[in-house]
Amino acid sequence: MRAALLVVPLVAFASSLTDAAPKDKPPADKPQDRFEEGMLTRFHMHENYGIVRAIERLLLRGRLDDAKPLAAAIGEAPDEAGMATYASQSAEVRQRALDLSRAKSLDEAIRLEARLVLACAGCHTDSAVVPDLAKAPALPPDRDTVEARMARHLWAADRLWVGIVADSPDAWANGLDLLASGSRTWPKLTAAQTPFAQRMQRTAQTAKRAKGSTLASRSATYGELLSTCAGCHTTPP
Repeated sequence: MRAALLVVPLVAFASSLTDAAPKDKPPADKPQDRFEEGMLTRFHMHENYGIVRAIERLLLRGRLDDAKPLAAAIGEAPDEAGMATYASQSAEVRQRALDLSRAKSLDEAIRLEARLVLACAGCHTDSAVVPDLAKAPALPPDRDTVEARMARHLWAADRLWVGIVADSPDAWANGLDLLASGSRTWPKLTAAQTPFAQRMQRTAQTAKRAKGSTLASRSATYGELLSTCAGCHTTPP
């Protein structure tokens, strides 16, 4: 199953991992050892990146039963060769994934997904292997349609995700700025959808006003925003 999941687009992430060895670790004795260690680390990062993003996309669509086996695939994975340096961080990631795989509700799973992302970020910062994801794709144009607005929301959510996993304050601020702004498409929303849009905007505005955000506080805000998005997506018109 894990190999099949590598079809998730990984180009941007792969290009960010040109130096996957921890910056404060003495180099391996042989060039071959250094090469193999770096390759194993990059493969591990690519694979888990794809699975975590796939889980998130499924949860946003209300597909909890499809997301849970993917979380279990991370949580039940054996220790991988070349990852001994990150043993404690990897154990934390696996535990968060197992917690998610046992979630009883969609909302619980979404908030646990945010904690899984936080565990990934903790591994990156503890090991001094922070992926360079600061360069954002182009922001979709702001057209007066729900589809265009959803594309912009997805862009913002991706910026928030980078703000956590790559510990990027700028990416985090960019995502909040967009979600905190007003929307010309609100009149096109149904009565059932409008409260979710308002809640999302309030959550982003509150997070913008907060001073000195931490990875933990970003994760909590991210979970709240994802929960709001999923609530809107899964609520009948």
